[in-house]
Amino acid sequence: MEPTEDLKRKPLTVSQQRVLDYILSFWQENKFSPSIMEITQAMGFASPTAAEDHVTRLQRKGSISRKAGVARSIVPTKISDHLERLSNVAES
Repeated sequence: MEPTEDLKRKPLTVSQQRVLDYILSFWQENKFSPSIMEITQAMGFASPTAAEDHVTRLQRKGSISRKAGVARSIVPTKISDHLERLSNVAES
């Protein structure tokens, strides 16, 4: 799924940013991506569908990529930029 230019220009919602931050933190700690169920539990979502919807929107906006049907295939795009931002937030 390729991100569209219109979606790439839209900023992430607060909830989408929280999910992306969780994915990035999980990546930094474990060197692989979280499962949809782990995202569901960490974010306090009522169902995996909510986590799946957030991940799909992040993919459409170009913040992550993933392979359909492959477990733990979420890869943050420009991961170094994201990790640097997280480090700066943690230091503040």
